[in-house]
Amino acid sequence: MELIRPIQPFMLNWEVLQHSGQLEDAGKGGGKPGKVKAMTDWRNPIGMACDVRPDTPKPAREHLGVCASVQGLESGASAFVAGTTVLGVNHLPLLLASMDPRKWNLQWGFDVKTSQVTAVRIMNCEINLPPETITEDVLWKVNQFRAKLQEALTPAAEDRPRKGKGKGDKGDRGMPNRFVNVVDVSEEMNELLEEIWDEPYPVVRSKALRWGNAAADFEADRLVSLQPLADDLIPVTEQARMTKAQKKAENKAKAKTKPGEAKGRPAPKVQDSSEACILGVGDQAFYKVAHGDFKGNLAVTVMGIEEGIGYKVRHDKDGFVEVIKWKHARNLKAA
Repeated sequence: MELIRPIQPFMLNWEVLQHSGQLEDAGKGGGKPGKVKAMTDWRNPIGMACDVRPDTPKPAREHLGVCASVQGLESGASAFVAGTTVLGVNHLPLLLASMDPRKWNLQWGFDVKTSQVTAVRIMNCEINLPPETITEDVLWKVNQFRAKLQEALTPAAEDRPRKGKGKGDKGDRGMPNRFVNVVDVSEEMNELLEEIWDEPYPVVRSKALRWGNAAADFEADRLVSLQPLADDLIPVTEQARMTKAQKKAENKAKAKTKPGEAKGRPAPKVQDSSEACILGVGDQAFYKVAHGDFKGNLAVTVMGIEEGIGYKVRHDKDGFVEVIKWKHARNLKAA
């Protein structure tokens, strides 16, 4: 009996979202991280999760997933994930409740016409969102949730003296407590869930996006990772993207100015005629041919100079007339 992994055309393909310092590709330096395939256990429902809708055929949908642990392989192209939970794109605000915007380079994609957030960029991954996924109300509830988490995880200052060891020790007055204050965040969680759609609308891609940073200015020194997310446009400096027509026009212009570079090889150097013209009309010379049937030093007579091309010569042996280009003029020696 042979056991093989089942093949399902509608199975979800997962990709691990990584940042610098996590799952670094083996043998690769800095720059844009490569894609890392997430390998889930095919024996459980998550490992064989499929996206099959009754109103097929439909374009493929994107899904989000969170996991408890990631174990990268030596190749760097894949990693094992455990404790996986699948979420729809409509649940993206849940991930924003605890995400560090600076660590993950979180950015908002504002539609140029409507000024609504229709996409997000997390590191090198762009996610197009269904309509009204991130609204002012949703972002307000996310920031409320983040503020509650920040309050819970910030150690409270203890304003009572502790017994010192030495005679002159007055105690550790005002030192932070070693324990965190466990608070109830269920109310903020439920309010956020009420603003999230149960089923995501179909994604409508915006024709033009304006990207802005999602990390606002620091309000406090503690727990910077849970500072409120920016609720307005903070433009980011990035190179403008060119359309296909603009790229084709640019490539055509480069091909005209540098013919050899269009095919991936450097353009041949054309020697200036003023520097190469050491022979005059009527001068006798020897033309060195290194290969072929006419290999050897051939006696020639200079008939003229073709501007921008080379010497026009006539072979003394058979009267054959040819043009020797400037790049081969070094093989001409005066008699």
